[in-house]
Amino acid sequence: MKKLKQIAATLVSVILAGTVTVNASAAESMETPYRSPTLSSFPSNASLEDLEKTSDNEDLRIISSPSRGANYKTRAAEAVALLRIYSTTGSGSSSSFTNLGHSWLMITNLSGSTVNIAGINVADGKSITASTWDESVDVSREHKGLWLNLDSKLNSNGINLQNVSIQLPLRQIDLNTVNTNIKNNDKWGYLTNCSTFASKIWNSIASSSSKVDAGAINTPASLAKNITKVGEAESYTLLKYNTSSPHYDSVYYGYPPIKSNNNN
Repeated sequence: MKKLKQIAATLVSVILAGTVTVNASAAESMETPYRSPTLSSFPSNASLEDLEKTSDNEDLRIISSPSRGANYKTRAAEAVALLRIYSTTGSGSSSSFTNLGHSWLMITNLSGSTVNIAGINVADGKSITASTWDESVDVSREHKGLWLNLDSKLNSNGINLQNVSIQLPLRQIDLNTVNTNIKNNDKWGYLTNCSTFASKIWNSIASSSSKVDAGAINTPASLAKNITKVGEAESYTLLKYNTSSPHYDSVYYGYPPIKSNNNN
């Protein structure tokens, strides 16, 4: 906790203006001025030019839910969990040494009993976050790849709250797909970064009208713009601005999950 507060203090120089959702309903989101530091999962000196020059990344291993075309009412009636995709806003300038931002997923258990999600037993009504990070970032130096509950911990310390997000219900077949895709993609690269991980896993269970696009070169900024576009077009996805992922459990990395030392 002390380490995260120190990081938050050093991020003052990258605080960006934005909006926050207040009393948001399914029908509308009310926005008010908001400010939050953004912590990127990329190396601190990374730029879009670095992504454009990279060509040696191994693609993610993604399977798709066999019935992802089901309509929203069917999904909601059979839901055992909820998937929400987040991406920070205000990052992604083409200038060198910029803050490229971050994207992540949150899965909430709605099954009525404890369920294994991403290798962790999650109680009913609780959630976990999943994302990928480069090991050059202070909060993720133990591992390059998959991190669980790191994003909710950052949110609880006021970091990466300038974001946009949408959600979809998960049936058991969808949750199985999400679990498999998380398990198979414990990796991070310039071209297989956090926005690639979040968008491809989301799309593995999404219908065509709710699929998202992280751009020709995947970045959190491109993903954030497309999340907004999808959320505005499909009201059932419950578009929200600047919300926090609740933090319930310890931080883990890798698969099978290993408890991180970053839990103080």
